[in-house]
Amino acid sequence: MSIRHERCKKANQIIQAISEHGRRFFYSERNNQVAKLTVDERGLIYFYDEYYTNGERCYTHTKGRWKNFTGGGTMKRLIEALREYIRTGEPINSMHFGPWDFSWGRDLWGYGDEEMVKVREKVMLTGIVAQSENGEI
Repeated sequence: MSIRHERCKKANQIIQAISEHGRRFFYSERNNQVAKLTVDERGLIYFYDEYYTNGERCYTHTKGRWKNFTGGGTMKRLIEALREYIRTGEPINSMHFGPWDFSWGRDLWGYGDEEMVKVREKVMLTGIVAQSENGEI
């Protein structure tokens, strides 16, 4: 198995963790399906959205809007960060997983504090998220 395939496996663990908590991004109850990233034989990275069941995929290297991607901009940026991890091995910035400055009056994912703590705990177990300098995720 190539290094990109190994990294893809870890990236998919993050997608799985997100799909199990809060609003369950990356999970479709209707299709009972979790989104995933894949690496093809040429090393190109694709995203399979949880809402598509016929093998439609998103080419993650395209600028702008992705065909067959149903998530919003925050989730797209996370998938782009996971793609770059798969491609280069660069750890994912912990800022994707909060905690965010709730003085803004915003919970970026709408997961709530308790559910985001669960997500952060699981994503840290993958070993691919860079902790901040002060030790916080």
